[in-house]
Amino acid sequence: PVDLFKMMADMGLTAIGVPEEFGGPEATDIERMIAIEEIAKKDGAVATILAVHGMLIQALVKYGTDEQKKRFLPRIAEEGYYTAFALTEPGAGSDAAMQQTKAYLDGDHYVVNGRKCFITNAGEAKYYTTVVMTDKSKGNKGIRYIHP
Repeated sequence: PVDLFKMMADMGLTAIGVPEEFGGPEATDIERMIAIEEIAKKDGAVATILAVHGMLIQALVKYGTDEQKKRFLPRIAEEGYYTAFALTEPGAGSDAAMQQTKAYLDGDHYVVNGRKCFITNAGEAKYYTTVVMTDKSKGNKGIRYIHP
């Protein structure tokens, strides 16, 4: 429901978690969860859209480089860019340990090879968080989340 996402963006809900310096309201994780919980009281699917959208924000804030934060967070906060999460695979379902999508680092970016399905927020999203295997010999510790 793109119209609902736009309404949430206009209210600042899609920017929750983005630091003020990047255009966000500087809300805490608790405040983000309260907003999601309140929305879920009326519509669980819309709450899921917002929760998944927040996953990329959290990852960028906690683990992103300064360059990534400057490049992506203002677009998410101020322009209302949708984000998505790609975990599920045709043969593995939502079991991250069984996923087969692989990625390897090529210079400063990853090359991804695999198939995902049932991607939450796909189609409308500008940025995706994708679950990949970067080192199968490490088992579950070889799983990574690749961001923009």
